[in-house]
Amino acid sequence: ATTIQLDENDKKILYHISVGTKTKDLEKHIELSLSSIENRKRHLKSIFDTEKENDLALILAAKQRGFI
Repeated sequence: ATTIQLDENDKKILYHISVGTKTKDLEKHIELSLSSIENRKRHLKSIFDTEKENDLALILAAKQRGFI
């Protein structure tokens, strides 16, 4: 099994998406630019194998693996 390493910003992105924060509002909670946040979200979707799916699928996959 591969171990997934997430930094604090990745964890914050997952958390805020899971509580319903819209991507465009994430800048208010995380000290990154919107483009950086979007890049990290794309990266998270590839890590959790949900590239072709929506944010809900990402959150469910992260929850299943114990990240949220």
